[in-house]
Amino acid sequence: MSSLPCVESSLRFNETWMSCEQNQHVCSCPNHLTIPASEVVAPQAALALASDPTFEHLTTTNDGPTCIEEVSALGRVTSLKAHRLSLATYTQKLEALRAKALMQAECVEGELERISGARVLVDNALRVREAVLSSARRLPANVLAIIFEYSIEFPMKCERYPSRSLQKYNVLWSFELVCKRWRDVVIHSSHLWSFIGVDLSLCSRPSYMRMLAKQIVRAGLTTSVSVSVYSTSGYERDGTIQIGVAAILLPLAPRMQEIDLRISPLSADALNLWSNSLHSLKRLFISRDSVWHDRQPMYRGKCHAFESAPKLVYLETDQTTFSMQEPFLLPQNQILRYSNDRNLWDPHAACGRGHCLSCSSPAVVLSALSNPTFRNLKECRVFLSTASGSISFHGLEVPVVSGIQSLTLLTRAMGQNALAIEQLLDSVYLPELKELTVDLSPVSKERLETNLFTCICNALERAQPPLASFCFKQGVVPPYELVRLFHVAPGLREFRLENIADGLTDEMLAQLTVLKDGRVLAPELRILRVSGDLRFDVGVFATMVESRSRVAPLKEIDLCWYFGGSGNEDSKKKEQAVLIERLKPLSVHGLKVNTRLKC
Repeated sequence: MSSLPCVESSLRFNETWMSCEQNQHVCSCPNHLTIPASEVVAPQAALALASDPTFEHLTTTNDGPTCIEEVSALGRVTSLKAHRLSLATYTQKLEALRAKALMQAECVEGELERISGARVLVDNALRVREAVLSSARRLPANVLAIIFEYSIEFPMKCERYPSRSLQKYNVLWSFELVCKRWRDVVIHSSHLWSFIGVDLSLCSRPSYMRMLAKQIVRAGLTTSVSVSVYSTSGYERDGTIQIGVAAILLPLAPRMQEIDLRISPLSADALNLWSNSLHSLKRLFISRDSVWHDRQPMYRGKCHAFESAPKLVYLETDQTTFSMQEPFLLPQNQILRYSNDRNLWDPHAACGRGHCLSCSSPAVVLSALSNPTFRNLKECRVFLSTASGSISFHGLEVPVVSGIQSLTLLTRAMGQNALAIEQLLDSVYLPELKELTVDLSPVSKERLETNLFTCICNALERAQPPLASFCFKQGVVPPYELVRLFHVAPGLREFRLENIADGLTDEMLAQLTVLKDGRVLAPELRILRVSGDLRFDVGVFATMVESRSRVAPLKEIDLCWYFGGSGNEDSKKKEQAVLIERLKPLSVHGLKVNTRLKC
């Protein structure tokens, strides 16, 4: 008879295992909720259970077994019955364990719910204790006051549909409601209340006037006051309201250092109450909605309030013309700084009536610059959007503007707008210019193909000013004109090119390299900042910087590579690493190098 696999041995398990009834916190045995692994029934054992070759001829016939077969079959039946009994006993144990596990699972669920509730309480208590130890609680009052000052919005946005919440006009009203300590800091820091915004369209509301009066009282004896007067509902025609507001602000007039006006010209004459009182006024902003235009009423009152302001030196506008300030009479001979690019592209500008676009033409700007009343003007920042049809000097020479030391010209890099800057530079003589910035696009990254850089070089070559700082943004720079610029401005100390194409080539960098006889181009150059499509060899650039280290050393270098695509980025990173490694020894001599990549 052939040897058969033992069916019973294929179903081995620990018959003596029982779940431990003792407390698992006391007993260390592993029989609490852990059961020993039973062996899986092997495929051959499963086949032996289904059919046994020893008795196969008897299962298909009615023949009786022989004595030997009978004895073998009885032994096998007895063994299987005993095994079945053991399985039944083991099954009962496992069912008892399952019932116990289910009961413990319910207990665990309940315990988890209780722990979750306790955790919430602990988290809340921890948050309260940590809040007590918060650094914000221990900040000195003067530091809190500085933080509050940075949160103040001035000048206030002039929105068409103002909020009904008065707290919106000054965040300090909300700060004082946070806690007693914040309230004490806000109330006792009088300089925080010195930024006063007056919305004329709300002056008919008693609650708003009470709030305004309360702020004026809290401003106390602050040495410096900034005032913004505007209207969110268009032109106010009730002059009594404006006179009342001017009277309320009159005690602050001697301390006003900054005034921002976005009101109707019909309200301007109410400000005459401040005449001979603006002793500290330094900066004045006049909106284009505050001046007269041709289609406005014939009655044009005059505002003399600012004519007698002895310290007024900074005039800022967003007007369409450079010198139109009616109905305001200004001390033009003492203006040192002028700009007309406020609220450029701001959707809230001009009381929400669309984009506020300054569009001074070159003829108007040139007329104002050459006007004797602006003879003390030192710094000028002008946005130009349209070229003049023609600029005529009536047979005279190109006007000399001898006072301007800092000039910033801006326009949009689209269409023919750059012609406005070209036209202005071709028509002016600036012998004392020290800083020049030309920005072709405050908002766009496109580069405009123009002759503007050539016009810049022509203007500098013609006037030979002591130019020390030059910045050119968003344009194409011919390398040969760049070399020419360094020749006509040998005293250049700071040179910036932002988002440019071409410009710095290997040939141009070779021109900046110190020659063997010691001669060097731009010997005063100390700061070099360039960004854009940079294609020069970093080895040539490093050689240029190293050659100048003893004769005309650079103190600061800032390079930004514009790239497109991941492959190009990898090559630029390698160039960046090589350059940093080459220039690292020069850091001991004070050279600061900053390099970055931009997609």
